[in-house]
Amino acid sequence: MATQTDKAKQQSDETIERIGSLNEQVLQAGRDLGQGFLEAYEQTRRTFADFHQGTAEGHRHAVAFADREGPGRLHPRGHEALGRRRAQVP
Repeated sequence: MATQTDKAKQQSDETIERIGSLNEQVLQAGRDLGQGFLEAYEQTRRTFADFHQGTAEGHRHAVAFADREGPGRLHPRGHEALGRRRAQVP
């Protein structure tokens, strides 16, 4: 026959197992959320880099167009702005 001490020990062991299981669930949820955050961050950085690259390409095309068309074809302020941008972009 189980004594009161044996019952208390069994209940303690069961409680410890449940707590350990809950801790594992919490840790896994944290890993999943962290991974989702990192993936979203990585995608945002990629999108920003793609946008930046596209902007730089657009600028290069505008400069090439301005160089090809010459000063008589574009508004003088456009040439001034392109000159300033040309000095900023490698």
